[in-house]
Amino acid sequence: MQQGPAQRPPADDATARFVSTVLADTEDVWTDLFRQQGGSYRDPHLVLFRGATPTACGTGQAAMGPFYCPGDQKVYIDLGFSVAGQRQFPSQNGSHTIQVQTWDYNQNSDLDSYTWTVVHPSSVVYTGISAEYTALGNLVHWSTASIGDTLGFNVYRSDTPDGEKTKINLSLIPSAEPKGAAFSFIDEDVELGRSYWYWVDDEDAYGPTGAYYGPASVQSGWQLHLPFVLRGVED
Repeated sequence: MQQGPAQRPPADDATARFVSTVLADTEDVWTDLFRQQGGSYRDPHLVLFRGATPTACGTGQAAMGPFYCPGDQKVYIDLGFSVAGQRQFPSQNGSHTIQVQTWDYNQNSDLDSYTWTVVHPSSVVYTGISAEYTALGNLVHWSTASIGDTLGFNVYRSDTPDGEKTKINLSLIPSAEPKGAAFSFIDEDVELGRSYWYWVDDEDAYGPTGAYYGPASVQSGWQLHLPFVLRGVED
């Protein structure tokens, strides 16, 4: 079966930057260890691709995961591969670990684990969030100063300030220009007289960030429409 040419990620790809940084860190560590033993470490060349790519060790594919090819002394990483059933390089708050199969120059194999902690993954700069009742439902507004690499937003609702958050939009609310903008969403499924709390979460190429912005609260109310009456005046 013929393989098409590999798709290389763009220079500003966030995952590509992350992988390049991790490799640079490992090169610093190995260079120091080799120097302590009186040797020298040869930095491998990093090749990032999506789909498949030719190598001196055969065709590199996503199912293989990251690998080192001694034949051309290159590290190949398909940025589309998934790890242990999870989405690529999780960006939610918390600690994350991936396992990578590696080979040395003598083709000895080992399984390395890499762990990193995300403190605040969102690239969005929020400037405000509010909610109000309208005839169509609860209208949620939010605004941003910049959106970074965000693809869009999700709106979450709860019956209490610290209750379980439930996503209420069926599809991702698209983001706007990188400089930021104002957004809104109408929650039509509300009960009159009840109070609701709303949050907004942004989603990038790797999924929801888990950085909930809010809450904004509103009480669904009644709207009273009175007829317009004209009174006649007798002469």
